Parts: sequence; structure tokens; C-alpha cells
Amino acid sequence: MKPAVLLAALCTASCTAFTLAPERPKPQLQRANKVLALRGGGGPSWCKSTSSPFSIPLFVDCFKASDGLIMVFLWGSLYLIGALGWLNLLPEPLGGKVQNLFESIYGNTKQGELGYIRFEILFILSSLVNTYVILFAPDQSARLLRSTAVWATLMTLILIKFYFENQRGWIADHYYAPAQIFHAIFAASLWYGVLISK
Repeated sequence: MKPAVLLAALCTASCTAFTLAPERPKPQLQRANKVLALRGGGGPSWCKSTSSPFSIPLFVDCFKASDGLIMVFLWGSLYLIGALGWLNLLPEPLGGKVQNLFESIYGNTKQGELGYIRFEILFILSSLVNTYVILFAPDQSARLLRSTAVWATLMTLILIKFYFENQRGWIADHYYAPAQIFHAIFAASLWYGVLISK
């Protein structure tokens, strides 16, 4: 797989950082935020959480505060590892294993090149839509919701893409189910974030 695919995914994920940057108004959490400011610690300021760092309650609070958009960072971190592997910036044997994993999904076939080009197209299109959301959403709440919907749609399209590529025999049999489960978890989490948005 070309490093350009991984880098395109990372560039798309970076839009999320700009989306989350401004604080989102959360009146019902103002009191908790004041307590947090007095005692220190807790989660990120945009999250407005009083939970301890690296805890499940903190993740739940940040998931709700970001309308599920935080899942994009988890997904992007995996592609960051992949990009570092392809750029030979990971120590061996980890770097080699990462490269082999991405190459083996399509069984090192010529169809794999086309499969990853399709990934690039999806990443570029979603990046363009996310840029439009950042520029023209009326407020931060709408920006979060629409950006989450864009990412949820992207993950859904990836699920559909993998399904039809598997029907054509492009994807290695033992990689199809884990890859689809992986994408389904992120797609479902992001659509859930859209549904719970207020």
C-alpha cells in the first residue's frame, strides 16, 4: 500500500482537531467545570469532565461532549502507526509487521492498488466536506454534529466498499471479517454520536 493512502487518512483526521478546538457551550456542566477548575486535574477543557485521566468515565464524557467525534482520533491513531511503519520510522520487527498487515489485506494483488486508490478518493471527499462544515456551520454545536455525520458516512461507505471488494475476491479471506468488524464498530459509534447529539 502506498504511504499516500495513510497520509491522506491522517490529513482527513486532522480536520477533527479544528472542529473540536472551540469550546462547545454546555450550560448544565458549568458547575462541574468550576469545581474542576478549583481542584485541578480531570479531562480536557472542551470535554468538561470531572473524571480522572485515562478512565472509562472520562472517555464517556468526552464521547458525549464531542458527539462521538473523539472516535476519529482513535481511528486516526491506528493510521498514524501505519504511516510511521511505511516511512520506516518504527523499530523492527514492529515496522515490518505493520507493513505486512496493510499489504496482506488485499493479498498483495494488483486489485489492492485500486482498493487503496478508492480509499484515497473517500478520504479526499470527506476532507472536502469537513472543510465545508468547518467554514459554514452556524455554530460549534452544528459543526460537531455535521462533522460526526460526515465521518459516520465515510465509515459506512468503507463498509460497503469492503463488502463489494470481498464479493469480487479482492480481499484475503482471513482479513475480511476482522476488518469489517473494526469498521462497523467505528461507524456504529459515530452514528450513535449523531443520534445522541442535542
